[in-house]
Amino acid sequence: MIRNIARLITAKVAILLIPIAAICSLAGFNGLFAAQADAQATTNFRVPLVYGYQADPMMTYYNGNYYLYVDDQLGYNRMRKSPSLAGIGSAASEVFYVGSGGVKPGVNCVFMFHWSSSWYQYCGDGSGGTLVLKSATDDPSSAYSYLGELDVPTGYTGYAEWPFQVGSQIYMLFTNNATSTTLHSIWAAKFSDPVTRTGAWSIIATPSSGTGSWECGDSRCIDEGGSVVVHGSNAFLLFSAGGYESPDYCVGMLTASTSSDLTVQSNWTKSSGCVVARNNSASVYGPGSALWFKSPDGTQDWIVYHVKTSTANQRNGDDRKLEAMQVTWDGSGNPVFAAPYAVDTYHTLPSGDPGDELSAPSVSSWGSTRLNVDVIGTGNNIYQNFWTSGGVGWSGWSTVGTTPPNGAALGPASISRQSNYMDMFVPTDSLIYRQTWNGSTWGSWTSQGGPSPSCCIGSVAGSRAAAATSVSSRVDVFDLGLDHALWQNTWISGSGYSGWTTSLGYPSDAEFIGDPAAFSRGTNSIDVFMRGNNGDIYTETWNGTAWSGWADIGSCPPGNASSPTVASWGSANLQLYERGRDGNIYQMIWNGTSWGSWTSLGAPTAGAVSDPSAYSRVSNWTDLFTRGADGKIYSSYWNGTSWSAWSSFGEP
Repeated sequence: MIRNIARLITAKVAILLIPIAAICSLAGFNGLFAAQADAQATTNFRVPLVYGYQADPMMTYYNGNYYLYVDDQLGYNRMRKSPSLAGIGSAASEVFYVGSGGVKPGVNCVFMFHWSSSWYQYCGDGSGGTLVLKSATDDPSSAYSYLGELDVPTGYTGYAEWPFQVGSQIYMLFTNNATSTTLHSIWAAKFSDPVTRTGAWSIIATPSSGTGSWECGDSRCIDEGGSVVVHGSNAFLLFSAGGYESPDYCVGMLTASTSSDLTVQSNWTKSSGCVVARNNSASVYGPGSALWFKSPDGTQDWIVYHVKTSTANQRNGDDRKLEAMQVTWDGSGNPVFAAPYAVDTYHTLPSGDPGDELSAPSVSSWGSTRLNVDVIGTGNNIYQNFWTSGGVGWSGWSTVGTTPPNGAALGPASISRQSNYMDMFVPTDSLIYRQTWNGSTWGSWTSQGGPSPSCCIGSVAGSRAAAATSVSSRVDVFDLGLDHALWQNTWISGSGYSGWTTSLGYPSDAEFIGDPAAFSRGTNSIDVFMRGNNGDIYTETWNGTAWSGWADIGSCPPGNASSPTVASWGSANLQLYERGRDGNIYQMIWNGTSWGSWTSLGAPTAGAVSDPSAYSRVSNWTDLFTRGADGKIYSSYWNGTSWSAWSSFGEP
């Protein structure tokens, strides 16, 4: 069915930083954050849109941002928000609703609908019913409350409950989940508002059956879903046909006059075959779950959908990736669809899209006189701007090493275990890749694989990596597994990497989402941090022999909207940073004994849009970075007494 699991979360990541010796005197550090020249925005976006294996997307553009969520194996309501389609894959993944009483409604949200200054979410409850959620404000990423169960046809369970509006009339679509494949049909009913049905349910599309039918991929005859756009005097409804696991799964279309009753099957005309089908020449198959959305300036119609990257009849969702394409219109007012794209290709952004890839910044150092800031830039390359003491200042943005395989999907994480040496870890193509700086050149990229939990298929990285080094002969790398646990891969000098052999699990009251942070405060000491699906931050400490077990340290007052990042200037100091749902950056400090209270550090104008990154270069000094809503990198620093104002740091 449409909502079957796909692989991998994408989210953005927190950075891992190592304490270093004094970088320079405070006087010599003046001007560190002088504004850099801004680069021209990118004009292209990359497919797949989101890192890893994902399916069944929902996309809308509203008030300056794209909003996206997808069905994936990690589950939960995680929404991505980005002013550019180019940045949606590296945007932070926010949890907007967690159920009470151990129930997690919204594990499979399939649609969002705007009506009367509120947003409504329609989410599978895991047993064939549909939960309706309502936003607190007109912001699609605000908190949601539970309204109740959607009224569906009597005697049926189902999925893909999607509303649409024609004039003042709201219609609701429903796909039944009957065991007989010939009964997987699309129903429609009239509603007076997003939750109140006023007309009878009726079937508007039933799949044809028999050998060779285009609606029977993998011999499963199914019509499911339904996303509607109005163009001229007609409504165009896209649905998915066949078994989602089949390479012949495809997008079909129903067309009806907007002046007709859209709950009457005879008023709809079904396409004679797929309107978006497999593209063998591009090695992509089974396109489905196509939903309409508008370009930022409202002049173009687009669809977001998933494709398969294998021809296997594969039901675990491992082979599905997200794409988007513009749909044009012919002289008769009918849609013209392109063929699905090959993965790892670039395409022109929607009209009015500002073009920014929005990677969170990463901060590191390989010596007391140098500071590095790394981000994803144009072409999914890694860009770096480094500062050198002695009056040299900032280098300006330039690419770091070679392009990672298939481009960097999420921002980098870097670690320096000795002077003038760095390991950089980047997620790309669902795996973690590493390249090393040896003091003069960058080495080639090598795959570090990803966790291989017994629950799941293959070796797949679930997030951006984190790394820490407690002694120069050891590096510990951490990544989220598809089992919601944190996994560890350890490098020992003379032995190499252990592989992802150690699971740190997750706490009993939450499962992990997002990206890890890690830090070493001294020899044989590592602190790791993860975000739980309940919104809290959890931490665990390694003492050189064993891990302590997970402890819940809460969340900033407005709730966290990012993965954590951590910095330190000594064995009795830890500084935890996260982005709040209000767009501000928050800090909480551990003094060697206990954690203090959360403090807001404010944010750049219009708020922060990425995970923060922090680095403590000397005792009682911390440099803090984030992305602003304008796409630029911004910085603030603690000088031992107060935080500076946020200032622009430019972008590559």
